[in-house]
Formats: sequence, structure tokens, C-alpha cells
Amino acid sequence: MPELADDLRLAARHGVNAITIGEEAFFPWTTSKAITEELDALAKAHDCTLTGSGYQDVFWGNLIAVLAGSTHRIDRIQGLTQYNADDYGSALAQKHGVGLDLDTFAMRIGASNSPSYVWNSNEWLCARLGWRVRSMRQQLLPTTHHSHGAAALGEPRPGDRRWACHRHEGGGGDGDARGSSD
Repeated sequence: MPELADDLRLAARHGVNAITIGEEAFFPWTTSKAITEELDALAKAHDCTLTGSGYQDVFWGNLIAVLAGSTHRIDRIQGLTQYNADDYGSALAQKHGVGLDLDTFAMRIGASNSPSYVWNSNEWLCARLGWRVRSMRQQLLPTTHHSHGAAALGEPRPGDRRWACHRHEGGGGDGDARGSSD
């Protein structure tokens, strides 16, 4: 949220509705509480809406909530999402550790404690289902793929390519929101 806040403040001050694909903006109430409360008050004062949407809104949020609504009992929600980093350019590829050997990935990416893209979706889903988040965890695991290179990193390079694998697990019907993300 810190990198989105100035643009969202500007929109709100002028009464302009704004939507962003910044993943944290989908449900920022716990990861950026102070900024979120400030932006919420500003939007309400100027009669506009600030919101986050995107892939997580559809596939990690609303689709799961709709399917959950068609069941009698939920003991656990578990999912896996994976994508080709080449489709999103070099910034995402680098952030996700494409091209790193396994040891470097473990040090730089795997040891990170920054919330992943899925983190806020876990919280949103629990709130939507009326559950209380008891705990969450995330694991950042590489998926390896042998290819001739990663287009997102420029010129093709031979050897193993490291791909980011996002894993999303949610909680059980008792309101437990344990999970691993990213």
C-alpha cells in the first residue's frame, strides 16, 4: 500500500473513484492498517470508492467464496496457483527468483517474510466467509524447469530456469485460516 497511497490519496481528494491491480489493495486492513484507514476516511469524505481488484479478486477470492457457498460443510480450503513468469516481464521474473540457483533462491526468496500476493486474499476470504484468522504461514518454493532461457530476462540462456510457484492454502470450517502462500 505504501507505493499506491499517494496516487489513491490524489484520486480520493478529487472525488475520483479508483481501482488498482496492486494485490495488497484487495484487502489491506491488516498489512497496512494505518494507510488503509486514512484512505478509507478520505474516500468517504469525498464520496468516492478506492478498491483493489485483479487475478486475486476472481480466482483467489470470489470464485472460492461462490464454491464455498454451494457446500454443506468445509473442513479445509486448499489451492495452488502457478504461472509462467515470462508472461509478466523482467521485474516480476526477478522478484520471483527466475534464473536463480536453488541455494540463492532459498536465501533471497525463500527466506523472505514479506506477505505474498495470496496473503491478503486469505484474509479477505476468511472475512467473506465470516471466519476468524487464527494463523497463516507462507512458503516460497521454487519450481524448476529446464529450458533454453527466460524471455523475461532478455537473451536466452541455457540451463535450468527457476520458476516461482505460488501455493495458497486456506482454513477450515472452524474459522482456522492456516495456509502457505507464494
